Amino acid sequence: MKLNKLILAALVVLLTIVSCTDKKAQKEDLSFTITGTNWDKYNGHTLDIVVLDNSVARTHSVTEKVIIKDGTFKVSDTLKNVRNAFFGLYNPKGDFVYKQEFILEPGTLNFTLQDKLSKAVVTGGKYNKLIYGFITDDATYKSKKKQFSDYAAAVTAESYEVDSIAKKYQELNKSFGDYTKSKYLETYNGQDTLASLLVFSKLRFPEELEKDLDMFEAKFGKDNPEIDNLRGVYKSIKERSKISVVGVGSAIKDFTAKNIEGKEFKLSNVLKDNDYVLVEFWASWCGPCRAEIPHMKKAYENYKGKGFQIVSFSLDHEMERWQKASKEEELPWINTGDLKAHQSPVVKMYGVQGIPANFLVDKTGTIVAKDLRQEALDNKLEELLK
Repeated sequence: MKLNKLILAALVVLLTIVSCTDKKAQKEDLSFTITGTNWDKYNGHTLDIVVLDNSVARTHSVTEKVIIKDGTFKVSDTLKNVRNAFFGLYNPKGDFVYKQEFILEPGTLNFTLQDKLSKAVVTGGKYNKLIYGFITDDATYKSKKKQFSDYAAAVTAESYEVDSIAKKYQELNKSFGDYTKSKYLETYNGQDTLASLLVFSKLRFPEELEKDLDMFEAKFGKDNPEIDNLRGVYKSIKERSKISVVGVGSAIKDFTAKNIEGKEFKLSNVLKDNDYVLVEFWASWCGPCRAEIPHMKKAYENYKGKGFQIVSFSLDHEMERWQKASKEEELPWINTGDLKAHQSPVVKMYGVQGIPANFLVDKTGTIVAKDLRQEALDNKLEELLK
C-alpha cells in the first residue's frame, strides 16, 4: 500500500510538471497572422512589417515582404516578443508611400482600408485595442482631430502670418495633442504592465519616466527589445544635450564626406569657393525631403552662377537606395553621405533629429539661416545674392 501511495504521488508530481510545461508552452505561443482587406487601390504595392532596433538602419523586417493582390494580403509568422511595429507601403517602383503604427502581437489582426480614412482600421489584438482603441472609439478625440484638421486644411502660408489665425491654429493643435497624450497616459498608468511598456514611446520620453525602465527590466528582462530601444533613445537624448546648439549666427561645424563616386569633399573647402552654401540633410526614404528637391533644383539653377552651392548629406544606410534616389532626382550638386544614417558623426554633430533639415552658411562659415523651404529659400537667396 505504501508503495502504491509513493507511485501515485510521483505520478501527481509528473503530471503537474507536464501541465506546467504545457501552460508555459501555450503562454509562449506568439504566432500571429495579419490580413488586409479592401486594399484594391494598392494592388501591386509591397507591404513590409518592420520593428525598431538600435542598428544603423534603426529597423528590421519581421517577415518576408508581401505584394498586395486583389486588394488583399496575408502575413503569418511567430514573435519572440510583443512589439511596437509599423508597416511600410511601397509602390511597384520601390518608392515609399506611407506607414502606419500598430502593435505586433499574437493572434489575428486585420488591416482594413476605408475610403474616407487616410489610414487602415486595425481590428483584433488585445494591445492594439488597449493602446489605439480610442482613435476609433473616443468621440472627444475624433471631434478634436476634426476641428484641428478642418482648420489646418484652410490655413495657407500667407494666412498663417496673421496673428489671430496662427494663434487659433496653435491652440487647436495643442488641444488635440494634449488630449491624445492624456489617452496614452491612461494606458500607461493602467494595470497592464506590458501595455505601459508598449505605450511608453508615445509619451515622448520625459526625463522623469526614465527611472521606470528599471521596473520594466525587472519584469520583462534585460534582453527585451522594447526596453533596449527605450534605453537607446534616452542615451541619444543625453548625447544631443551635450552638443552645442547649431543655430543662426553660430559657426558651422566642418566635416569631410565622400560622394557616391567616392570623391572626398571637405565643407570648409567648398565654402572657400562660394559665397553661400546650403548644407542639406535628406534621405531616399524621406518623402518631404524628396518633395523639396524640384524646388531646390530651380533655386540652384538660378543662383549657382552667383556664388551659391549646395552640399547634401544623405542619412541613407544602403548605398543602393542612395544611388537609386540620387539618379531618379538627378541631383546636380555635391551629394555626400557615410551610410551611417542617424548614427553618423556628422548627423550627431549637427544635432539633426528630423529631416529635411538645412543650414545656409556664408563664406566665413557663419550660419545665416536654417530650415529654408520653398519660397523662403528663394527669398533669402534673392536678398543675399541680388
